[in-house]
Amino acid sequence: MLVEERIQRIAGQVASARKAQGLSQSEVYPRAALVSKIEHGGDVRLSSLLAVLERLGLELRIEPTAVRRMVTEDDFEVSAQPSRVLERYRVPDPE
Repeated sequence: MLVEERIQRIAGQVASARKAQGLSQSEVYPRAALVSKIEHGGDVRLSSLLAVLERLGLELRIEPTAVRRMVTEDDFEVSAQPSRVLERYRVPDPE
């Protein structure tokens, strides 16, 4: 997912949460322009974003992306068992 797509996703979630709670932008944060900026995908300080998320009962989570690994000769050994090769590339399920 591209950075711009992630920003728009966050913006949409903030707007949806605010509207679902029946709050105006100024009820979420004293500076309504900041909430508008977030909802339109504008750049804001992390502390400002966190303050708005907290007011809406949301949190920011950071999760690892899929780990990429180079294919090595060991992966193509004649004796290599498919299950062993697949286990090397397994990406852990998010919790």
